[in-house]
Amino acid sequence: MINDVSWWNNEFINNWEVGIDGKEQTLYFAQLMLNNLPNEVLTYLNTSGISILDWGCALGQAVNLFEIRFPCANVVGLDFAKEAIKKARSRFPYSKFINRLFDKEIDRYDVIYTSNCLEHFTNPLDHIKELLEGTGKYFIALVPYNQGGFEGPMNMDCHLYSFREESFPYSLLCGQFVKHWEKVIPTTGNPLWNAEQILVIYRRVKGGE
Repeated sequence: MINDVSWWNNEFINNWEVGIDGKEQTLYFAQLMLNNLPNEVLTYLNTSGISILDWGCALGQAVNLFEIRFPCANVVGLDFAKEAIKKARSRFPYSKFINRLFDKEIDRYDVIYTSNCLEHFTNPLDHIKELLEGTGKYFIALVPYNQGGFEGPMNMDCHLYSFREESFPYSLLCGQFVKHWEKVIPTTGNPLWNAEQILVIYRRVKGGE
């Protein structure tokens, strides 16, 4: 079935590094995100001792980039596809990777980042809320923007949800989080992603706002 763990394991074995290289795309999206972060979030990411999770890390290129850019942070990559984690550990043996689903009861990170994963779900807001449960400060999501317009097919069969600004409520988890940043980023003409992306950041607040 499209987007289940068997499907993704097959993708990482047979398709991820063919054609548009998934490794290059992962790195491109991470760099795009960093280049469009507000200064206060970049400053926080440089705080000594903070923890960063890349949820849906694929082969680990973003994890490696974060380790280089934020050497005082503790960076972890998580993916439920064992073939992805196997390749990530081979390429980046000194990085930390976890092969399982996110567990909101035990997974606690100051920052959780996810890139181009949420569009693979029909109910992405449920997954965002689950990830927020484990987020201490900032939740950062980068996803395709307005695929197919307000009507029409998705760019890819495995993309099941089209994001627009209204897809992201201002407040989540009964006011524990508010939308801190939102930006539509043009990437038209880039061979790795010839469309727009939307970057959204939620920030944990005390008592709601």
